[in-house]
Amino acid sequence: MKRKLQNFFDQFCIKNKIIVACLPFIILSYVIVFVSVTLILYEQMRTMVYEQTRQNIIEKTKLLDTLLRNYDQMTTNYLYYTKDIQDYLVTDQAPLSQEEVEKLHRRVASHTALLLTDQNAEIMQVSLFNQAGDLYTNNAIYSNTLETAKAYADSIHALASAYHGKLILETVPGKPHMLTVARTVYIPTLQQSNQEIGFLLLHISRSALESQLRMQQNSDAIFTLLTDARGKILINTSGLDNAQCEAILRGDDAQKGRYTVDRRALSYSGCFVTTMIDESVLFADTYRLFRIEIFAILVSVSILLFAIIFAGNMISAQVSRFIRKLNETRQIDENAYISVESKDEFQQLGVVYNNMLSRIDHLIHTVYLKEILTQNAQLESLQAQINPHFLYNTLDCVNSLVDMGEKESVKKVVTSLANIMRMSIKGDTFITLQEDLSYIRQYIFIQKMRFQDKILFLTEVPESLYQYYIPKLTLQPLVENAIIHGVSDLTETGMIGIFGREDEHRLYIDIKDNGNGMPPEIIEQLRQMDDTMTISSKHIGIFNIQRKLQILYGTDYGLTVTGVSSHGTSVTICIPKSTMPYRKDTDYEAVDCR
Repeated sequence: MKRKLQNFFDQFCIKNKIIVACLPFIILSYVIVFVSVTLILYEQMRTMVYEQTRQNIIEKTKLLDTLLRNYDQMTTNYLYYTKDIQDYLVTDQAPLSQEEVEKLHRRVASHTALLLTDQNAEIMQVSLFNQAGDLYTNNAIYSNTLETAKAYADSIHALASAYHGKLILETVPGKPHMLTVARTVYIPTLQQSNQEIGFLLLHISRSALESQLRMQQNSDAIFTLLTDARGKILINTSGLDNAQCEAILRGDDAQKGRYTVDRRALSYSGCFVTTMIDESVLFADTYRLFRIEIFAILVSVSILLFAIIFAGNMISAQVSRFIRKLNETRQIDENAYISVESKDEFQQLGVVYNNMLSRIDHLIHTVYLKEILTQNAQLESLQAQINPHFLYNTLDCVNSLVDMGEKESVKKVVTSLANIMRMSIKGDTFITLQEDLSYIRQYIFIQKMRFQDKILFLTEVPESLYQYYIPKLTLQPLVENAIIHGVSDLTETGMIGIFGREDEHRLYIDIKDNGNGMPPEIIEQLRQMDDTMTISSKHIGIFNIQRKLQILYGTDYGLTVTGVSSHGTSVTICIPKSTMPYRKDTDYEAVDCR
């Protein structure tokens, strides 16, 4: 089967082979993705959202039941287990004097505060009617509102009696911020349990129940209502008015299909927690992503189809250009011989490629060694330029000391010079930063002998950096440049500092001075330096350092020169951190040190 399939594809040119091989798999892959996302993930997400919403509704129902249960237990203790309240319910106040009535009301007020209002800040008013129709309220009530209060109590008394002592919830006319919790009171004996002796009304803040009903998540798509047994809306947490909500609950055609309604009965007062889910809002992001996905799939398939056709049309020209490039290349790959059995353009490509590898195999060692020798010659040439330049300036310093008659100083300077020259001529090309700093200190001693207190030196290099290797004679020419061209001509005291720092991969050494500053054209030449640039002999040292570092580590490393405040120069050396001497086969991370 495999052989037959191979023979089938060998009949096509490369362009048609790509189209026939790729297009069916691309279309099939997108079909699988589309089906999996739309029919599996989408349905799972809907189920998860509805299940989460259902759990939220159950929690809201439990919270309200708990709240109403607390009201039931609280009012039961207040009405049936408090003797003063029981006395009030069965006492006719008509025969009593004003003083006796006030005393009775004070006892009722004490228990009302203790058992009801003090522990429940949401209870805004307590109204208690006894069997004689007398009214106690914890708020001041005037004669013109007394009849209104009794009329409201009479309007809900029949409904409360139907529930025989259980709590009911009702709205308060003209007070949209309040709800009424009401219950009838009976004689607490089996023989007289149907004899009503009072009627209790608690006006509570609507916000206390709204906070229990309001959804914390997806509040713009999931609305919770509290309705009574007749379908009347008691609390509405949605942004719709009651008429719109009632239309949705009735299932009017205008809202059909947009909202999903769920009802759960409370254990008290025949009320229901009703939830309306606006699917157009809840799944708006899902629908938008679904449309974007379909559009992206169509665009992607179109792009891929165009790319396949374009690649098929261009492949023959690409192969021809690749063949020409392979004939000219000198890339090394000894194990890259290929065998091509098909009858298309790749057969010729394989032949050319194998012939090229044969030529490369003979040239690889010669070319590589030639490159190594060339770079070594460049480094030796630069080192040869650095050493005489340094020697010339140091001997000039010795000459000055001789003129001054400082024989002991000349001896110390010559000894330091000998140590420095021994380091520069003999030994490895790379030394540790600690070793290089020791030679810098000897060089600074030489300069201090010449300039005395005219120049101050500061070295602040953490000892943790001493272990890293740097090319020798990297710091000394830069310090020398700062002295000769920076601070030597100053009338005030010149200052030169050497500072060290590091990051994850790089070592930075800063040489700063307060001298006259490096000319801008020299800084620009250093930034754009190439092998064809003519370099002034006055600044040959710093240019040689830059060229040496870039030969060793690449053009991403080297020197960066900037000005310091109003005058002065800062030269920053950026090289890779290494606790071993430089090796030619080391790959250094490309960074921007500038």
